Amino acid sequence: VQRRPLQYQRRPLRAFPLRNSLLFPYGFCLRLTELIKMSHSYLTPCNPASVSTVCTAVLLCVVTFTLLHHQTAAEDTKCAVGCRCYDNIANCSHLGVSFVPKWDRFSVSLIELDFTGNRIDNLDESGLIGYVNVRRMSFRNNEIKKVHPKAFQGLTENLLYLDLSSNTIHTVDSITFSFIPKLEVLLISNNSIAFLENTVFSDLTVLRQLDLSFNYLSQVADGTFEKNSQLEFLSLRHNNIDSISKMTFRALQNLKHLDLSHNKISVIVQDAFLALQQLEWLSLAHNNIKEVSTNLCESVERVLHLDLSANVIDYIKPFSQCSQLQTLSIAHNHVSELPQQALFGLFSLTHLDLSHNRLTHFGPEVFVAPEMSVSDIRSTALHHNNSACPQYQSLYRHLKLLKLDNNQISSLDRCVFAPVSSLQVVDVAANSLSALDYRILLPLENVSSFDVSCNRLSTVDGETAQWLLDSGTGTAVNWTGKCFVCVCV
Repeated sequence: VQRRPLQYQRRPLRAFPLRNSLLFPYGFCLRLTELIKMSHSYLTPCNPASVSTVCTAVLLCVVTFTLLHHQTAAEDTKCAVGCRCYDNIANCSHLGVSFVPKWDRFSVSLIELDFTGNRIDNLDESGLIGYVNVRRMSFRNNEIKKVHPKAFQGLTENLLYLDLSSNTIHTVDSITFSFIPKLEVLLISNNSIAFLENTVFSDLTVLRQLDLSFNYLSQVADGTFEKNSQLEFLSLRHNNIDSISKMTFRALQNLKHLDLSHNKISVIVQDAFLALQQLEWLSLAHNNIKEVSTNLCESVERVLHLDLSANVIDYIKPFSQCSQLQTLSIAHNHVSELPQQALFGLFSLTHLDLSHNRLTHFGPEVFVAPEMSVSDIRSTALHHNNSACPQYQSLYRHLKLLKLDNNQISSLDRCVFAPVSSLQVVDVAANSLSALDYRILLPLENVSSFDVSCNRLSTVDGETAQWLLDSGTGTAVNWTGKCFVCVCV
């Protein structure tokens, strides 16, 4: 039987691009299928030559597809030598490298790059070009001294998180962050920055968290945060800032956390915090503040945590406007007296620390309402000699901790704990108490810890001893620091 020769040109070949992608093997195998169908039309099934031709073509298709598939997969998992890459994250930390590898050493889908703990000493103009998809980048704990003004120009607008903390950066140019306007978190703590231009953060309009702690800033120029209205967290602790003006934070109406501790601030300017209507946490600890402004709580009326410890405050003015306050620390100051009503209005307070001051007396009058004078209190108390100061009716039902230790208190009013009967922890250690009226203990029905150690107590009367017995194992009482004689009659 005469066979017609194969006519491969009988049907025109469809042109398809020869690319380094999965389209090439797909197009190749599609054309191969057409060739096989043509072969079946003209070749005898038992012809060895025809079978060999088809099998070779099929094998070629499979090999080509497999190689290209592995090449594509390899491109998706590319990782610079020494780095650990997984799930679009490259961990290049603690390798001792002194430069940033070129972007083409990683897969194009990289979204997080960590160079923590290396020896990189500068970020130059072109070192980061190409990292267009990276959203999080950390250069924490390197040796970076200089950041080129255009160091971040290659990162486009995808970068959301940048950590430059724990380096030796001295200056930051005003245009440095203009190339990454979508940045939400910027950490520059623990560097050597002594001055910032007031436009350095102007392009970061969606910034939410900024940490400038542990630097050498002596001032924060007005307008520095003018464009950062979305900022929620700001830390300026451990700097050399000596003053804050009423213009410094005026644009930060969404700020919730502000840390100004460990600076050299001596005066809180009136209305310095007036714009901070959302502020919940404020620390002015470890400064040189001598007096607290009367309108501090009016400015930050929603604040929940206020730390004024380790200053040189010698007089406390009423905190009546801080109705939302939950924790208040005035520890390690020079306060020698608390005026009547000084703590009135703090009905949400749970923790109060007045330790390490110079108080000689602490009585219930600091909690009473303005319309309730001391004479009214004494008059009411005369009619209730046998009860635990009912005139106060536990005004402060949320207070759980009261620290009065390390003062010079020589006596406690018998009604001192009546307004705060919900107390669980009471610390009056290291004072000058020589006697303890058992009636001060009667309102403390929920106390779990009572510390009167290191005082001048020498005897314990029968009523006090009975209170200790009635409280059982639920209350830990610390009497250490003195030898006692029990005069239980």
